[in-house]
Amino acid sequence: MFRMLSSLIPTRKGAARRKPSAQVKPRVEGMEDRCLMSAYSLLSSSVYSAAQYLHVAPVITDVPNLQGVDFHLISSNGKPPHDLSIQTEVWQADGSAVITGTWSGGSSHAFSGTLSYDAQGNLHICVSWTGGAGQNYLDGTITRNSSPYIFGSQWHLDGNVIASGAGGGPGHVSGNSQSPFVFYAAALMM
Repeated sequence: MFRMLSSLIPTRKGAARRKPSAQVKPRVEGMEDRCLMSAYSLLSSSVYSAAQYLHVAPVITDVPNLQGVDFHLISSNGKPPHDLSIQTEVWQADGSAVITGTWSGGSSHAFSGTLSYDAQGNLHICVSWTGGAGQNYLDGTITRNSSPYIFGSQWHLDGNVIASGAGGGPGHVSGNSQSPFVFYAAALMM
């Protein structure tokens, strides 16, 4: 039995082998009508500390479900307003999501992009679409606003649009949105 227990405890061989600094005394515990050797003394003489055995999995926070949410975005440079509609959202293992939808303002374009949390905990949106003279991008932050309605959440998007071509696009945009469920619930209350 001693050989089996000693094989469980990691040891060093040869010249690197160290003698324990203190003699480990076996403890005896009484269980019902029997006296048994305690495993405490074996664990306390282990070469590895308890911290080396401890592994904590990281906490992953999924981005919120924004599928079906429409943002009405106003440009700060006087360009016409645009609408961003998130139609699909597929969560990833790291808590982010791949999204698709439409960007419309004059004409409608399909976009694809991601929702993710940045290092400060802000919900970050980054989407791109092809329109006009080439590739266009929206990079921004989405925050949750308190909603006066019972159902659903209201969201605020604040970001910048980088558009290729001579028009330059809407530049800085911001706007609020509510999920379709909120509009439906508000209509029922009227």
